[in-house]
Amino acid sequence: MDSCGVIKMLEDQERFEEIIGEISELAREALDLLPEDIQENARSYWYSHILCALNDDHEFIGGSMLHMNDSLEEWSSNNNSNYEFNSQEEWDDYVARNGLSEELKLDEEDWD
Repeated sequence: MDSCGVIKMLEDQERFEEIIGEISELAREALDLLPEDIQENARSYWYSHILCALNDDHEFIGGSMLHMNDSLEEWSSNNNSNYEFNSQEEWDDYVARNGLSEELKLDEEDWD
């Protein structure tokens, strides 16, 4: 994968992570719009299902066998070993966005 492809993939992963947060915020907003007398039923059913499908960051018992955050982590780990960096600038940009991964081993001689 060339550096443009890597950057695009990183941007897509970042957007995917943002979407997880946005869905959570929108579900909370929708719940808050409901009259108080029906919020508890909604909270116990559709609201909890939505949050459990996103990640493990919720107050409910149970969860999902595969939530969106699991997919993001799998996507990130599957591609970490396939990155190619052609310059110090590309490497610095990657590290600034994602932190330093132990899986990534770079030698300056590998850069064009």
